[in-house]
Amino acid sequence: MKAENEAGKVDLAMATARRLVETESSDAFKYRAIPESVPTETYDARVFLAGRESDPAKKVALLKPAVEGYLKFNAITYPRVKLLAKEGANFIDMDTAEAQQVVKRGRDAAEELKTASQSVGDAAALETSTRALSELLVE
Repeated sequence: MKAENEAGKVDLAMATARRLVETESSDAFKYRAIPESVPTETYDARVFLAGRESDPAKKVALLKPAVEGYLKFNAITYPRVKLLAKEGANFIDMDTAEAQQVVKRGRDAAEELKTASQSVGDAAALETSTRALSELLVE
């Protein structure tokens, strides 16, 4: 998706992003072999799609699940990465710097969700964004 977008193939990048989001309903996504590893590619795809969306309600529909996913990463995967980093090891090939970037992307998505949810008056999405902004902190 990122490479396609950078190559100027925006339509192809958007199609790839949509396919990634569709995988969230698959059993492979729901039931992971390593439950402590929360994949974020579909959340990144949702943020990518939301960035090209002009309808604030559609932005909220894309961003709210993404922010919730980043919150899961923050609660489940990020602590494991930090714990293993103290021992000089990575968790599933992820080091602390990479995990911090994921948390930062989640925080950026929460900011976007806050703006979009305020514009459409979506209280539940605003609450999700507010919680995310208080929890998605890079240490």
